[in-house]
Amino acid sequence: MAVSVSNSLTRIIASGMESKERVLEASIKKIVTGERIHKGADDAAGMHAGSKLESQVRGLTVTVARQKETLNDLYTAEGAIIKIGDLLQRMRELTLNAQSDTIDDSQRKLIHAEANIIKASIDLVATNTSSGGVNLLDGSYLNKTIQMSPEALDTMTFNISSIKPEKMI
Repeated sequence: MAVSVSNSLTRIIASGMESKERVLEASIKKIVTGERIHKGADDAAGMHAGSKLESQVRGLTVTVARQKETLNDLYTAEGAIIKIGDLLQRMRELTLNAQSDTIDDSQRKLIHAEANIIKASIDLVATNTSSGGVNLLDGSYLNKTIQMSPEALDTMTFNISSIKPEKMI
């Protein structure tokens, strides 16, 4: 069974975060250099615009923070999936060895025992891989939605199915 890991999703999130960070930096620069307004009486329209801009900056800050958290979750899951792929490759090698007519039954029993250890290791990785107290690979990481921009409908939903051994068969 071949396992393919693609990090294009993480690239999409990372590219979205880069543009959000640039917007955030530009907004902060505008606030820092535009401190001519101290109270509403100085410039009511300017005060309103400054408050609106500050609200947008705070919203973008939260959005970028959540995107980074999700990206960390995906990197953690990717690392565990790579480890499971390595374990599956070893199991494939064992399977090919067990099919050979050059080994006897006692050697097949040893191969079977090692295959069971590998299966238990895969289950352990799938069960214990977590980020921020949330399990990632046991099938419970479902319908995780993050905001991609200040626009209300600009969201992305993530699901990571279980990769426990009993779900692979």
